[in-house]
Amino acid sequence: MVDLIDRIFNNVNTQASFVEQTSASINQPAASINSVYQVTNKANSLAGNLVGVANEEIVGMLASLKNVSSGNREIVGELMGIPDKFKLTEEG
Repeated sequence: MVDLIDRIFNNVNTQASFVEQTSASINQPAASINSVYQVTNKANSLAGNLVGVANEEIVGMLASLKNVSSGNREIVGELMGIPDKFKLTEEG
């Protein structure tokens, strides 16, 4: 009877050891997955911030280009008027 109880006790201990090893084996990938998840969330947040900054910069660049284009039109208009200002009369 004592021998049976010892075998049962040993089997329970062996199974408990297997459960602990399995639990540890499961916890390691779970921790890795959680770490990847956290890094992915941070990267996603940074990417969103980067897109926002890029959009602001693009809007600013477009406004600058419009100003340059407007200035160029004014210059071209002035240049086009130069020949009219210096037209020679028949008298020379």
